[in-house]
This record gives sequence, C-alpha cells and structure tokens, in this order.
Amino acid sequence: MVWDRLERSVNQPDAPWREGVFATSRVPGGDPFGLRTVILRRVERDAAALTIHTDARSPKIAQIEADPAVEWLGYDRRERLQIRLAGRATIHRADAVAEALWNESSPLSLRGYLGGHPPGTPVESDTPDPNLPAWVLERGDRLTREEVQPGRAHFAAVRIVVYAVEMLQLDRAGHRRARFDRVPNDPRTLWTGGWIMP
Repeated sequence: MVWDRLERSVNQPDAPWREGVFATSRVPGGDPFGLRTVILRRVERDAAALTIHTDARSPKIAQIEADPAVEWLGYDRRERLQIRLAGRATIHRADAVAEALWNESSPLSLRGYLGGHPPGTPVESDTPDPNLPAWVLERGDRLTREEVQPGRAHFAAVRIVVYAVEMLQLDRAGHRRARFDRVPNDPRTLWTGGWIMP
C-alpha cells in the first residue's frame, strides 16, 4: 500500500504524499533546523528509493554530506494517515541520476536553479527578492528547456534509500501504528516488522 501510494504521488500534483517534510541532521555552525517541505520526484519500489531535487548550494546538501541519515514525513489529511520513512541519502550532481531527473523535470520546476545567489543568502534591501532574473519571472510558464539550461550547474538530485517505514492511522476508535525495517543499504533483504503501539 505504501509504495503504491508513493508511486502515484509522483504524477498526481494533488496527491497528499507528493509534498513531504524532509529532515536532515543539524550541522554545527550551520543551519540550526533540518526540516523543509520537498516535492517527491521519483519512486523506485524495487530499490525502496525516493528522489527529490534541490539547489546544490542549499544548506541541506552540507547537512547530507555531514550525515546521510535522513527522514521523510507525509500526511494524508483526508484519510488521517501519516507515513515516516527513514533512509540514507546520496547527492547526485554530474551523473546519470541527476541528468535523468533534470531531463524529466519541467522548465517551470527547474527555473529556481537560475537564482544568482545560494538559498538562504541575506537580502540587502527591505523587500523580498525571488532570486530570479526579471526575464525569468516575465516568461512565467512559457520558459523553455534551453532557457533554464544554465541552472543545471546548481541542480542536484537527492536519492534516499529507505530502510524503515512507519505508518500511523489516526482513528477515534483507536489509532493503529506499524513499523517495517530492513538492513540499511541492502535492497536484497526482506522487510520485517508489524504492529507497534501508537
């Protein structure tokens, strides 16, 4: 059930688990919070892997490089179903994983990589700055793949191989919770687990 729903979430913009909370470990002296909302871009059921993309200059990259242990949290408000996935992340910049994800993504979803400043850079004025050239904003959803190509230098794919899945079903008649684990980084191992106390 979990992997079916995750696979559907990639291609359904309104799917509850398409947008999840991605958690990384804190890095001393860096960004104190390792939580942010991300969009699920690819699911590999057989490898138990999820992939997102991000700016290679963002704080989450340094956090993953320091500690690849990550978690992903999704919540279906209508069904009151929460999912937590724990895994190990790898960063892909100039390889086949990154190139495939870049090519699969729409120009509109890639336009953020045209930003001239790394994410989190302080703005030197009293007004917000979208960190995009004016021509990009003017083009809107008419951007072409050629126009966003310079952003490829700032693009990174983050692939998470999942080794723990936990589900929590909220119910007035009594919550239900289950957890399944496997050996980290070994997709040949079987999932083991079952019901746990909510």
